[in-house]
Amino acid sequence: MTQRFTWRGPVISATLSAALLAGCPSSTPSAVTPTAKPSGTASTAPSGTPTAAPTGTPTSGSDVPGATPTPSGLPSTPDTSSRATIQGVVVDDKGVRLDGVTVTGKVLGAGTFSNGSDTLTVTTQVGSYALNGAPTGSTILITASKVGLTRRQRTIVPLSNLQGSTDINNVSFGGTSDPAYAFSDAPEVVSFTPAKDATGVDANTAFTLTFSEPVNTQDVENAFAIYVAGPITTPGTLSDTDSYMLTALTDDGNPAKLLYTYDSKRDDGAVANTATVVRNSAMPIYDSRSFSAAWSNNNQTVTFTPRPGVRLPTDKDSSKLPQYAVSFKDGAIRDAAGTGRSDSWFRVSPAQVGRAGYRFTVAADTGAPVVSAITGLSGGDVAGGNTNRIRVQFNEPMHLFPANYGGKAIPGIGAPMSAARAGNFNYALKETLVGGVADADLVATTSQAGVSFLTDPTRSTVEFSIRNDDPLAAGTGFTIGNLIWVKAGAAITDPAGNPVTTSNNLHLRSGRVI
Repeated sequence: MTQRFTWRGPVISATLSAALLAGCPSSTPSAVTPTAKPSGTASTAPSGTPTAAPTGTPTSGSDVPGATPTPSGLPSTPDTSSRATIQGVVVDDKGVRLDGVTVTGKVLGAGTFSNGSDTLTVTTQVGSYALNGAPTGSTILITASKVGLTRRQRTIVPLSNLQGSTDINNVSFGGTSDPAYAFSDAPEVVSFTPAKDATGVDANTAFTLTFSEPVNTQDVENAFAIYVAGPITTPGTLSDTDSYMLTALTDDGNPAKLLYTYDSKRDDGAVANTATVVRNSAMPIYDSRSFSAAWSNNNQTVTFTPRPGVRLPTDKDSSKLPQYAVSFKDGAIRDAAGTGRSDSWFRVSPAQVGRAGYRFTVAADTGAPVVSAITGLSGGDVAGGNTNRIRVQFNEPMHLFPANYGGKAIPGIGAPMSAARAGNFNYALKETLVGGVADADLVATTSQAGVSFLTDPTRSTVEFSIRNDDPLAAGTGFTIGNLIWVKAGAAITDPAGNPVTTSNNLHLRSGRVI
């Protein structure tokens, strides 16, 4: 018995903690550790060597110790009523379990893990992980990350698990039960401006998107789009009545309807039967043709800046402000290596599932448009008609045309500047400046058919032709140097519904013919 204890002494001392060896004698004779492996014949026991196993030594029939003893400072029997194990698997979007994923638990608020810290980090093996000693009843943030893949986050309040069931306190990333949290090598938008659900966004804002990795820039530029997202309060059958109503009036004097709406799957990831906003079209209001794209961060970040004349329709009434959504048109967004995704492009936060887009609300436009300049253009009579024109410059866009809609105006937006509203301009022709012009002199109205914005990509300049039978231009046309006065009628409004400024006669302007 003495010989066996002496030979196994190094094994015991290597596995037991100092605390468990406290019951051993304070000194051990040198003969306890032999210089050579003992022979099969027992020698005389060294003096001072205990004849009985010390405290904690396996007893007869237990030559090989069992489980590793509890480390110093921890109870030998864990308090399972206040501690729990959080466990799960980490899987990619192809169903493959991932090794080498760093999983960190962070206690949010009071409480610590059994290691005395509010943080515990482990690494997956065969796709599995376990965070032992988690405090029950505390909210714990679980973060899983691996180089080259977008990190994932989930939270849990672990429950006491006396039975040790693997179905309790299970937090998995991916797999059949949690596919939305699967790791993926496909690119995702991980940050962006304007922010999700932002309000008061400038109607002329730029959009910046940062992806989880460098991407195929052409894919992104081809697919980028801005959709109308509401608000629409009439659920049910999709119809024209579900379109969003703005303050601006159409040509017939009825409230303008913003007929552009967006696909339900771009409603923050909602599917058609659960969408909270009713839409009647999948047509985006603007796409990348209305923006210039600038790339940075090794083709991982892009900023889309509106081109001249591009502005999101808004309203003067704060209760009627439209919502818009940033999303992508159908098609894959590939990374630099060619791996792509065709939906759920946006991870609006690490703790949320992938979404097809995100919403924001534009700011109200309460500024009234001002006539800033006029110019007369003389072209002379041509084949019984003439090419005389008057160009009126405003201080803001007066008509909106989305580039992706073939040049067709947004329904109802900017209607006061359409051909049917050109009659709200009056003009007078003066040979010389005689100190002003009275309203009575502004007897001629502009053409009902010759209005055009084609001379100005910002849509802040309107140009109209003068009819040949107009009493101020008939037969003779304009003469270079003539002074022309123009009055813009109050019925002319900007796309937000603000009527033209009439105070201080700012709607009256003069300019010479060139």
